[in-house]
Amino acid sequence: MRAPLIQTSMPIRQIVENPLRNPVYSEVHFSTPNEHDQVPISESLRGTNIDGALQADKNGELILSIGVRDFFDYFLSTADEVGIEAAVDEIIRYASGYLPAPANQQALDLLRDYLEYKRFEYAIQQVPINGESLTDKATLSLLRESYQQLRQARAQRFSSAANQALFGLEDTYAEFTLSSLELGAIPDLTDVEKTQRVESLIASLPPELANEVRQERAQAQLERVRRQHINSDIDDSQLHQQLVEQGYTQSQADHVIRSRQQQQEFNRRYQQYQQARSLLDQNAANYGAEVAGLRQRSFVTPEEATQAALRDLGQARPN
Repeated sequence: MRAPLIQTSMPIRQIVENPLRNPVYSEVHFSTPNEHDQVPISESLRGTNIDGALQADKNGELILSIGVRDFFDYFLSTADEVGIEAAVDEIIRYASGYLPAPANQQALDLLRDYLEYKRFEYAIQQVPINGESLTDKATLSLLRESYQQLRQARAQRFSSAANQALFGLEDTYAEFTLSSLELGAIPDLTDVEKTQRVESLIASLPPELANEVRQERAQAQLERVRRQHINSDIDDSQLHQQLVEQGYTQSQADHVIRSRQQQQEFNRRYQQYQQARSLLDQNAANYGAEVAGLRQRSFVTPEEATQAALRDLGQARPN
């Protein structure tokens, strides 16, 4: 297992209603567009708007915000399709075409530093982990060490202003995530004590991020409840009543019931699909195509078909 980085993109992007906002800076006078000004450089970008933007103030200075990083990542995400050179060239083209000096050069300098950092980040990801889980002491130690190395690398490559703008929220959330994992690994703490300490950590977060974390944790708890009761004998009305008595809202209880019903229905169709699949000729040259066609006919939505395909992975062909 490779060393996972502390993933923070989802909550950070959700709490920032406008990722380009930053009240510290003056009004935007120059900006790259949010729509492509020519045919996108890759198929994956077709039909999408450009994430983030490169912007400058009235003095022609680059405005530092998380939107700069979004803009870089949007085009760099195509590197596997078109090559890193083409992705970088597209960023340079937009910067040169829409930003005045000195913002243009500032953006390109920041891009150079960002590319160097991304190479270092990738190298950190390749460090193997020998622990069994994220609560393993050795694993947590390695995660903490890797995170510190990333922070040091940022400090060496970026100005304090750029570091804060591009990675500030991420650092806040990463520190919270690591601290939460470390609390969970303390054997002497009871579950109640761990919950209380995690709540204290959440309370120390910026309000918007704290609300997002609470929603995320509540959703994860609902998912655990759903999984716990998927195959239980208790009927839906009894489960709903139990959840309400345990403090869940009517809406949350309804969500668990609907999700459980959907999963149970999927499991029923998957069993039928497996039975039909066992009747196919495994030695036929078009066996794979037959299985794919059967899967498509057996499930209602593309999401269910994908779930079935994932469940198929690692399973031996049925006899």
